[in-house]
Amino acid sequence: MRSLRNRDALFIASAFCLSLFPGWGNLDAQAPTASVSGRVSDPSGASIPDARITIKNTGTSAVQNANTDSQGRYIIPDLSIGTYDISVIKMGFQTAVRAGVNLTVGAAPVIDFTLTVGQTNQTVEVSAVVTQVDTTSSQMASLVNQTQMRELPLNGRDWEQLILLAPGVTSYPSGGSSALTSVANAYSISGTRPEGYSNMLDGEDMLNWWQRNAGGDVTGTSLGIDAIAEFQTLTGTYSAQYAGNGGAIIAVTKSGTNDLHGSAYEFLRNSDLDSRGFFDVGSAPPFRRNQFGGTLGGPIRKNKVFFFANYEGVQQVLDTTYINYVPTPRYVTDNCSAPCVVNPASAAMLALYPAPNGGLFEGNPEIGIYNYASSGESVGDLTASAGLMTEEDSEFPAGRIEGALQQFL
Repeated sequence: MRSLRNRDALFIASAFCLSLFPGWGNLDAQAPTASVSGRVSDPSGASIPDARITIKNTGTSAVQNANTDSQGRYIIPDLSIGTYDISVIKMGFQTAVRAGVNLTVGAAPVIDFTLTVGQTNQTVEVSAVVTQVDTTSSQMASLVNQTQMRELPLNGRDWEQLILLAPGVTSYPSGGSSALTSVANAYSISGTRPEGYSNMLDGEDMLNWWQRNAGGDVTGTSLGIDAIAEFQTLTGTYSAQYAGNGGAIIAVTKSGTNDLHGSAYEFLRNSDLDSRGFFDVGSAPPFRRNQFGGTLGGPIRKNKVFFFANYEGVQQVLDTTYINYVPTPRYVTDNCSAPCVVNPASAAMLALYPAPNGGLFEGNPEIGIYNYASSGESVGDLTASAGLMTEEDSEFPAGRIEGALQQFL
């Protein structure tokens, strides 16, 4: 019998999302996940109505505007993650500017402005640090940013492993996973069942039909970590907009900017430095994994249309040691009364079993232990029942195009 061989070739078509900045309805491919609000007042604390608020993304030059109401309050929703400059203009007052406001997934900072009497062509830059404390909601959330995804070790470069950094999140036992329900990791958030929580990527539901995580391929991982900008895990008392049963995972992909940027990488793991397992015979089973790819993002037309593309490929060969139980020579002699005559068909079948190499099973002289790991494409008669060798060849491309098409056209 030939070795059990599982070869998977997955080709996920590039997904190019077309989006528009305000002017054509806030249809942003990178789902808006942040907002800014606050109050504008004069030095005496009196409200300043009808002040013009302008917020500009420093990476893409996308601009949104709003006016304060009669009580001097303003809110600018539907903002993508990134770094912003905020300016406030009102006739009779100096222009106030707060630069370098960093918005993350789900952020809703409250930024107040105090305007000084003067000319609008006079600018006052406010350098106070924006508080990271969320005072607008009661949700409990944990943010994982690009630095953590880049620096923390990840087995298989599966970014969803970092979900476990959030308090109250545990990995659900893998015994319930299968090719039917998904071989990806499942998680319990705040004690809930692993089915039913929300898992969103750029505003799209990433759960499969069994309501499990997206990594349902042979590797059981969600690849493309270099395309993920950051993600947030909500573990309780969050807004109904995310739905889910007890928890929500909100992730956004990276975006192109006015600067051309990219990366290339190759990660190699093999069995040369692996230690031998307890049941391995001789040496560790062969193992080789290559993960390679790259990213590229930049402008198609500066300040208007941008692109970002990511490609990640996986090639893996993995052998596994299995414990098998085989009959010893005493199996026949102890179970055959004299005169012992063995049926030729039975004798031929018994001859196929190898001699035990791991001792006796619980001291039983009739049953031996045979440990085996496959080591090639054709490895003998017992490979299918004794060893498992998998070969995987998967590709994970993804991409996006976004911009202000109204200005571009």
